[in-house]
Amino acid sequence: EDHASKWDDIIFIPPGFDVSAPER
Repeated sequence: EDHASKWDDIIFIPPGFDVSAPER
């Protein structure tokens, strides 16, 4: 998936973390 490419280094996404949110 397209959004997966930006998280290629991040294997674990913390629960409650919004991957749709802009990176700040």
